[in-house]
Amino acid sequence: MRHNDKTKDQPINELEEISQRADELEKSEIGCAQAALRKSEEYYRLLVNLTPDIIYRLNEDGKIEYISPAVRRLGYEPEELIGTLFEKIVHPSDRGKTFNKFVERRVDDKRIQNMEIRLLTKGNKAQDWAFTQKIVKLSSRGQWNVPDAEMECPDKSFLYTQGIARDITEQKQAEEALKFSEIKYRRLFETATDGVLILDADTGTINDINPSLLSMLNYTKENIIRKKLCEIDAFKDFDKKNKRFAELKKIGHVSCDDLHLTTKDGVPISAEFVCNTYLVDKERVAQCNIRNITERKRAEKEREKLILELKDALTQIKTLSGLLNICSYCKKICNDKGTWEQMEIYIRDRSEADFSHGICPECAKKIYPQYFKK
Repeated sequence: MRHNDKTKDQPINELEEISQRADELEKSEIGCAQAALRKSEEYYRLLVNLTPDIIYRLNEDGKIEYISPAVRRLGYEPEELIGTLFEKIVHPSDRGKTFNKFVERRVDDKRIQNMEIRLLTKGNKAQDWAFTQKIVKLSSRGQWNVPDAEMECPDKSFLYTQGIARDITEQKQAEEALKFSEIKYRRLFETATDGVLILDADTGTINDINPSLLSMLNYTKENIIRKKLCEIDAFKDFDKKNKRFAELKKIGHVSCDDLHLTTKDGVPISAEFVCNTYLVDKERVAQCNIRNITERKRAEKEREKLILELKDALTQIKTLSGLLNICSYCKKICNDKGTWEQMEIYIRDRSEADFSHGICPECAKKIYPQYFKK
């Protein structure tokens, strides 16, 4: 009888044992899950605390429920902003246009992405996060009590807006510096009196040309742009045997003191040509500076012609110099051969001077006294 009772109690005991083990296993699994959850929370909390981006959460009224330590860059402690409107740290000029965007409810591609705004420091000193000081790209989305896939559910409830603001100040400053540099370069390029060509250093394709060179060659931009230098008639004498372009590709520099160009109308031009290569976004670019020296060459030729004429004239000029041996009685002069010559003949043969003969008054009195009696 006792044996039968023991047999009947055995399944009950086994069931209790199984139930106890299940409870222990469940508690163990819950403990492991909780531990894993805590570890995950610590991990993501560390990431949030270390990121330079401002991470925030807003309620439906636009008040801050959470904001990351990165907000200290504006002079605030995260705790002092909890419960205040996000607008508190927004530049006054941006507040009216951004409230509805801050309280973002959308979760799809229409949600706020990379919106640029200005913020204020704690001392209310405006930090222009638009161009000159600080810039943030703000992205946010709504969080609901249902998964994104079930957003069509009519009973869903809005929980909060979560977002991130990324500081892109240095990027904007670099963009502004680049923009200023490009404007400055473009102005120099457009107003330069010398002609300027921008080429692809590997192919010789013309990427840009300034107005001065267009005017010099009497071309339009459409006649030249995107063509190779060798295809332009004006530069047909530049590189007939491809030696200069090969030199440019090899050493990155080529120059010519007297390059012969031709305008579209066939008028010849003398030019100084200097071309150097440099890298732009890892692409080799060649900048060619071309100076019209036609008038200078013409002036040099005229000067050379004048110099030759002067030299020729100088060769025709005869001068007398040195000590002349002259007879004190007859006034004849002894020449280089030792022969005595009449003074007028000697001077005439050795200079541009010539003589006409007359008689002075004193000699006239001596020779013709009868005409000069008192």
